[in-house]
Amino acid sequence: MFLRIGSYKGLYNFYYKTSEKSEWILLVDKVDASVLSTKEAKGFVGTYLDILPH
Repeated sequence: MFLRIGSYKGLYNFYYKTSEKSEWILLVDKVDASVLSTKEAKGFVGTYLDILPH
């Protein structure tokens, strides 16, 4: 299982694929990421998205 997160202007898109050679499949589109901001949550939320080299 492979997972990918794309972001654009405060929205997240989540994708997955089942093998390296398969196409990415959109799982969830345009999820509001503002709830992960320290300002919006009025305190530290501890959000961490990992970046891995290919």
